[in-house]
Amino acid sequence: MTRSWLGSHPHPEMPRLIIGIDASNSVFLRTLDRVRDLQRRREIIQTLRSLFLLDLDAPPAKLHLHQLTSKSGESRLNAKQRVPIWTVHVTADDAYKASFTFESGTAYFRAIKHHDALDKEP
Repeated sequence: MTRSWLGSHPHPEMPRLIIGIDASNSVFLRTLDRVRDLQRRREIIQTLRSLFLLDLDAPPAKLHLHQLTSKSGESRLNAKQRVPIWTVHVTADDAYKASFTFESGTAYFRAIKHHDALDKEP
């Protein structure tokens, strides 16, 4: 049986926690590098740090964290599988969002873009 804190829900009372963050995806790193404002980049990195041990089912409202209903992406663990994509606002002014997949307790970041651009292509 998979423990719920690793991403599945055999026991609904146990939270789905982000116990790992993987930001090594080359697309993610490239899109983060496009954020030229150093203060904004620091804010983004701080928001990403705050996701560690976050309960996906009870995130702070300010993050606007949610699973996309009409989009899926390639699994980082099994390239033949498609998994849901999640998004999170990473700046206080909601100008930037990041997308990730959640697999086996790890948030695998995909991209970071301006809010509207990420909505079109997460």
